[in-house]
Amino acid sequence: VASIPDLVLAARHPDYFVRRDAAQMLGRVFAREAAPPLLEMLKDDSEVVRQIAKDSLDQLAEYLDARTKWDERLNRK
Repeated sequence: VASIPDLVLAARHPDYFVRRDAAQMLGRVFAREAAPPLLEMLKDDSEVVRQIAKDSLDQLAEYLDARTKWDERLNRK
């Protein structure tokens, strides 16, 4: 499993296939720290990378919203 710092490096790789994979993987770590590199990837030269970054941000936002809702329901902080 790649770490977020490794994925951030991959997000800047010259090969768009590597950036594409990094965007997908950043969306699967379900951590707030993944958002800044994904936001940066919305400016990528590749339309494919931009779309995957957007989808990954949406996925991350859904997860964080659901987690907040369940934490509130279960009286967690």
